[in-house]
Amino acid sequence: MLFHSDGHAAIANAGYIPPLLDGAEVLLDADLPLGITNGVHYAESPAGLGQHRLIFLSDGVIEATDSKGE
Repeated sequence: MLFHSDGHAAIANAGYIPPLLDGAEVLLDADLPLGITNGVHYAESPAGLGQHRLIFLSDGVIEATDSKGE
């Protein structure tokens, strides 16, 4: 994620769960995880943030379970 001072951002997927923009998944091209190999070019997608809410999820969020294993 690269944030610009004008409220825009550039997002690239490097193997993580796509971010949510106002609760909707941001559609990104899937790319290799960061650091897996040298010379990888990551496709960037523009995002106009303005007054929007951007949520990032990281490893472990989708694997989380409760005491019942659910």
